[in-house]
Amino acid sequence: MDWKSFWDRPHQIYSGQKHLAAHYRRIADDMISVIPGPAARVLDYGCGEALDAARVSSLCGELILFEAVDGPRRSVASRFQGAPGIVVLGPDELAERPDGSVDLVIVNSVLQYLSDAQLDELIANARRLLAPQGRFIIADVIPPDASALSDVKALLAFAFSERFLIEAVQGLVRTAFSDYVTVRKTLGLATHTSEAMLKRLQEAGFQASRRTANLGMNPGRMTFVAHL
Repeated sequence: MDWKSFWDRPHQIYSGQKHLAAHYRRIADDMISVIPGPAARVLDYGCGEALDAARVSSLCGELILFEAVDGPRRSVASRFQGAPGIVVLGPDELAERPDGSVDLVIVNSVLQYLSDAQLDELIANARRLLAPQGRFIIADVIPPDASALSDVKALLAFAFSERFLIEAVQGLVRTAFSDYVTVRKTLGLATHTSEAMLKRLQEAGFQASRRTANLGMNPGRMTFVAHL
């Protein structure tokens, strides 16, 4: 079992449809807030189900949805088949994408599932794909001092604001008795200090800084903005 296999089968990470919809609505809102312009070519790296992608694509020139996990990628490809301005890619197709053909790369809530080698590969891919004035945003990075309790608090605060608090509490109970707990203990989640992330990006040829606020619903996590 690895994280890719976990995400490629049914799971109980989301407490229900309200949570799922609110999650992707928030991601879309945050992506829209950093799109550099209406003609921008945007890569959502690790897009998941991308439920609100149509709204994002309406505000940029091209939205590229990349998903390495087969099941979610097939679901997204089916959902947006024929949708103007949306391209769904897997690893082989992304490798064929021309150098310098993307203006914005957003990686949201992905790093915790990657090994160091996989992270280095992701950064190298972003560097290859970015246009000279492009931006690379890595969001929802978990710091080493984060705890499961802080994640629960962030979820409940988000659930309260989005009006699915009861559903969230019920979902937390289900998760506590699901195999996610065992998988998380076995595989772990990768964490990164701010200093280590900035150094890694700089060594890859980026100029980078930490964003004041994290993209996403968890204020205890970190977002980094980089450019060539």
